[in-house]
Amino acid sequence: MVVIVTAVVGAIVSSAETNRLMALKMRRVLDPEVLSRIAGVLEQSLSQYLVYFALRQNVKQPQNLCLILAVPDQLEAALQSTAEEGYVEGDKPHGPVFLCEHQHLDISFRSNIRLASAENNGTSKRCNNNLTVTFSSAVVSRHKLTVEAIDPTAQVGLDSYRGFLDIYCMREILTASAPGRVSTTDLTATNLTMRFSLIGPRSRKARFKLTTERTQLARIVVKLPKASLPVSSRNAVSKFDFQPKDVITSKYLRELSKKLPGDTWRRLGIALDLPRARMQAIGGKLASGVEDYAYAMFISWIKTLPLSADRVNLLQHALSSIGRADLVDELRELTTDFVIDGSDNSA
Repeated sequence: MVVIVTAVVGAIVSSAETNRLMALKMRRVLDPEVLSRIAGVLEQSLSQYLVYFALRQNVKQPQNLCLILAVPDQLEAALQSTAEEGYVEGDKPHGPVFLCEHQHLDISFRSNIRLASAENNGTSKRCNNNLTVTFSSAVVSRHKLTVEAIDPTAQVGLDSYRGFLDIYCMREILTASAPGRVSTTDLTATNLTMRFSLIGPRSRKARFKLTTERTQLARIVVKLPKASLPVSSRNAVSKFDFQPKDVITSKYLRELSKKLPGDTWRRLGIALDLPRARMQAIGGKLASGVEDYAYAMFISWIKTLPLSADRVNLLQHALSSIGRADLVDELRELTTDFVIDGSDNSA
């Protein structure tokens, strides 16, 4: 049985101090320290609420989010009210978790999503990419956020930018600690009697301590649709005319692209020292066939080379490193018979 009583103690100086008293009916007598810890844990448990987290995304403006904190009997009404404002998209609510009244929660974003702006309505406070909110059981906590992609060029293989919304809080955790012992390193070895008298008998009684730890309560996936690009900008093959100075012309690169099946063009691009990010961006664009990806890789390679670079020598080494000796022989034969002609620049 637990009874909590609030007592007001008056002092001689006419000041009043409010004390909370707890009456515990126990089956056996416990240590006062243990009783004190039990009372603290019980009071904390009795003052906690079951809380659900829900994240909803605006249909017309997906960058606008609404984070909802609500107790079970308020959750459905809160979701309905939010849906009427256009915040419909989202997974099922997370929870329940135990929260105390006026407990502070830390909201942070991870991966390729960051906080762009937030509404400061008195219960939230923004700091860089983090947000601090306060839980209140009296009202439904709704926090409207605006997010954006950190790197629009990343995650090219996905149909949307993705990240995480993490919710943390600071919690006091009761842990058992070993009984304290007197260290003998500072005592002299000459007086054994004093050493044993100071050490004293070992206590088998457990001791407890409260530690505050940052605890993760929920992780919610956030997705932002990518802006639709014109077809011309999404195609793998871009229009680029370069002045040939050797056998490597647009026509030759077109024919060579047809001889690179599967992912051979990726291995060749790496051998030509193209950045992996650039290779990933090429693979994420639209193409009618593998030869388009290969040709786009060659064009990107030509763009990055200085005018004084020996294109033939670089391409020969790259083809040789991926085991295409047949293409190396063809390139050498073409180089021997090559004659500069304006028609070689035609695609």
